[in-house]
Formats: sequence, C-alpha cells, structure tokens
Amino acid sequence: NLIWKAPLAGGSPTQFVTNPATPYSITVDASYVYWTSGQNTVLQADIGGAAVPATIAFGQVGVTGIAVDKSYVYWITSDSVRRVTIGGGVTQTLATGLPTPSAIAVDQGYVYWTSMAGGTVMKVPVAGGNPTTLATGQHGPNGLAVDATHVYWTNFGTQPAMHVCLDGAVMKAPIGGGTPVTLASGECLPGSLVVDATRVYWEDHDFGGYVLETSK
Repeated sequence: NLIWKAPLAGGSPTQFVTNPATPYSITVDASYVYWTSGQNTVLQADIGGAAVPATIAFGQVGVTGIAVDKSYVYWITSDSVRRVTIGGGVTQTLATGLPTPSAIAVDQGYVYWTSMAGGTVMKVPVAGGNPTTLATGQHGPNGLAVDATHVYWTNFGTQPAMHVCLDGAVMKAPIGGGTPVTLASGECLPGSLVVDATRVYWEDHDFGGYVLETSK
C-alpha cells in the first residue's frame, strides 16, 4: 500500500503516496500520477505529491491497466475499456463484452488493448465506436505499447514446466492492421513492455526476473 518515486538519474526512492488503496497499474503525465486500485477504483494525485489522492472512478470491477492522454484517463476492467475526464466526471464505456483484457495503451486517435483469454489485440476510437481487431490467434497477449506506426505486445505463452521456455514472444503489427511480426521468440513469461525510438524493452517473470531488449 505504497507508491514510490525516484530521480530519473538514480538516487534514493521516496514515498509518493501512503495507503493508496491497493495500487495496481500506474501512469503519469506532466501534472498528475494516476493508478488503478484493487478496491475497484481509479485515482489520481498531484505529481508533486502534496495533495491528497482523489478518486476519479468508483465501482470498476477487476480494474487493471491504465493509460492517459491530454484529456482523459483510460483503463480496463474485467470485461471492458472505459475512460473519464482528468479530474473525474461521468465514466464512459468504449468497449464491453471483452474476454479478459490485460493491458491498455492510447495514442491521439485510438485506445488499444490485449485480451489474454481471447488471444486478440484490438483498438477502438478514443471517443468510442466500433472496435477493430489488429491480431488474432495470439497466445496470451499481455503487455502493450504503441508508437506512431506499430502496436507492440508480449505473448505470455504457456506456463513453462521445469523452467523450459516455450512459446512466449514479443510481437508487433501496423497500427492500421496487417500481418503480425515476431520480434523475439522462445521467451518464458514476458509481461509489460515499453518502446523508444529504436528499441523494445520488456520484463520476463521467469528465472527470477529479467529485463530484455531488442530492435523494433
């Protein structure tokens, strides 16, 4: 029940928020820190850490991943993609009836998510509309990131037995749709990932935990 921060260049971590209602996923913009909570809420706090955290959405069953753009905070529940204006307001459902959504990302036009049980990567316009499927037949798609041209995700794969890596992978596909490309294969249990201008970085849950990278 703590949220921490540390200087980008390294240094001693300090408590940002104490007792933040069982935090799960976290994201930031220039002004606020946002997180989802195991108590079915979405919260935000001033990035300076001085203000008391504010709950901006209640009753979000199974809330997990979170993302933010200049106007809205987006998250996934056990079966839906939702958003609310920064600061709180009326919650809007962008997509529902989803099989176990697991990660979320946003750009200027779309919200993207992975569905572990459905084996899909999908998107919907940020204002709502008809969802589009970007990839099917994926084996436990999990972590997610997006840049100007592609969407990237990890396939969690099959739970390894006796620490034998099986079919975990790092994938990408054009944001407008197209054939998925494998960037890394034979991974054990790849999870969250991020991208920069040239590389993809991800964490692997197996073998005590690794952070890995590859070219985009």
